[in-house]
Amino acid sequence: MKKILLLHIGFVFSAASIFGQEIPKLKVTHRDMTNVIFRYPKDNETVVEVQSNVAIEFESTMDKTVNVFQSYEESGFFFYELLFPIGKKHKGRKLKIKSYGCETYTEPIELQAKIPVGLLVLNLNDTVGVGCYFRHLNRGNIFFKSTQYADAKT
Repeated sequence: MKKILLLHIGFVFSAASIFGQEIPKLKVTHRDMTNVIFRYPKDNETVVEVQSNVAIEFESTMDKTVNVFQSYEESGFFFYELLFPIGKKHKGRKLKIKSYGCETYTEPIELQAKIPVGLLVLNLNDTVGVGCYFRHLNRGNIFFKSTQYADAKT
């Protein structure tokens, strides 16, 4: 009887500790895509380029499926190019971004034909490589602004 009682008390404490934990949230910021030109969209399409430090999945409120045109992993980051149709019936589209173990993030995106949108999605609890990434990104931007393109690319 004591063993059963102790077992039940253990379940209660373990359940309380699980439900008391906060679910990690994704941080989403917009990236400047003014100098990026994607050559493959048609006149009624555009590209959303998503970069993330965790693997993610997508859903859209306007589309049955999200067309992941291209995806690859490089230096610990995941890159996704999503292709969306544009038109009057697609106003108010929301993109749902999901990652295992994180809260689903919903991003309202207003898209225009052939004008790309860039998103940076970070799980701040998974910080491996993120600080290093931003340090190199900032240094590259400084070189680019001073027209030292070879150093910026490196």
